Amino acid sequence: MATVTLSSKYQIVIPKELRKQLQMKRGQKLRIEKLGNDTLKIQTGSALDKYVGSLKGAWGGDGDKYLRELRDEWETHQQKLDELRK
Repeated sequence: MATVTLSSKYQIVIPKELRKQLQMKRGQKLRIEKLGNDTLKIQTGSALDKYVGSLKGAWGGDGDKYLRELRDEWETHQQKLDELRK
């Protein structure tokens, strides 16, 4: 178990050996959870985090553009339904 010091800005430094073992990267998100009165649990990202972005371009182009088009289409249909209900 490593001992770290809480800085004046409430920051800690994760020891180098632990960072290497966990293959941590700068800017990586961590999850922190209170387990008991004096116990914190810090976890690196979920098992799925390494796959984020792996399907980029799977639709043959810009995924954001594709989603915008679907939302626009949905809104158009919703407007037509609202007009029919009047």
